[in-house]
Amino acid sequence: MQWTKKNIVANEGIIYVQQEVNKHGSIFRPVHQETDVGIDGFIEYVENENATGQLIAVQVKSGDSYLNNKKDKFVLPVSEKHLAYWNNFAVPVVLIFYSPNLNKAVYVEIKSLVIYETYHDRLPITKIEVSIENKAFDSNAIDKQFKGILEVYKDEKILFDSTEKCLENNPQKQKDGFLILSNHPFSRDRKITIYISRQLLMSSDKKLAKDALFILGYGVGRQRWSWNPNNKEEKDIIQYAMEICASLTVDEIKRVVNLVEGEYWNGPEGLGERAIDVLGCNDNSLIILEGILHDTNYSIELRAFCLYVLYDCDEELIAGNKAELKKLNLKEVYDYISNE
Repeated sequence: MQWTKKNIVANEGIIYVQQEVNKHGSIFRPVHQETDVGIDGFIEYVENENATGQLIAVQVKSGDSYLNNKKDKFVLPVSEKHLAYWNNFAVPVVLIFYSPNLNKAVYVEIKSLVIYETYHDRLPITKIEVSIENKAFDSNAIDKQFKGILEVYKDEKILFDSTEKCLENNPQKQKDGFLILSNHPFSRDRKITIYISRQLLMSSDKKLAKDALFILGYGVGRQRWSWNPNNKEEKDIIQYAMEICASLTVDEIKRVVNLVEGEYWNGPEGLGERAIDVLGCNDNSLIILEGILHDTNYSIELRAFCLYVLYDCDEELIAGNKAELKKLNLKEVYDYISNE
């Protein structure tokens, strides 16, 4: 059997990875070349001298031939088939580049790369580029970044459990489940989370209902502030959220308005702004808002909010209709807005 210079260079990268994994105290499990179809080995994460059983698959590209002409980044041409293999692998896949001359390695996590490039409409991905100043692969990276990668993937079972909690009749379990779904990077932008938000909108727990309203409004409102609103996946999420909000019942619309009490009307974290996004999707909203505006059983704050929405959130427009509003017995509502 021949052992070429190419084999030697490739082996240098594997040895470097093994040394850093060993330095961390974790385990490197190489894949024999006969069965290597895109994975060179697995890192089993060890924490406090206990093997966790959590794996990260690694593909190592060793050699200065992967550096570009400026020697400032590694470049690897990839086929759609090969990339799909890594992206759909059962455990997270990390691509590691190693330069023998620089004795330095950097890495990129494939699924995160694909998600990022897809979001920015940079498909198909024909090459992977990683700056030599990017994420260094060493024992410290294993201890910090790799542990974080594993935690995200480990949470997939937790996400299923959290979804089931949201469907129970116990408000505390619903809160616990929704807290995870609405914040986890794998679930916060999913249709299932938007769907569950609608189910929790009428919760007897007002804090939970407000959190649900925020997610509904977030789903719709992202069309205004998204980095890439024309991305197909994001457009699907926005459209789905709009359809959910368009189907809200009269009672649910009233609930949306009631939840705004004591909250900010605008700004990124303003629940009122999220409510406005939701109400703007429903054809029945204007009639209901008009009814609440003239119903003295509602607080001045909520009636003023309805006036604010009915006038397209334009305070100058409201000020210009001062006389008309007074004729409609809405002076105190007008005063509430003008004094804010």
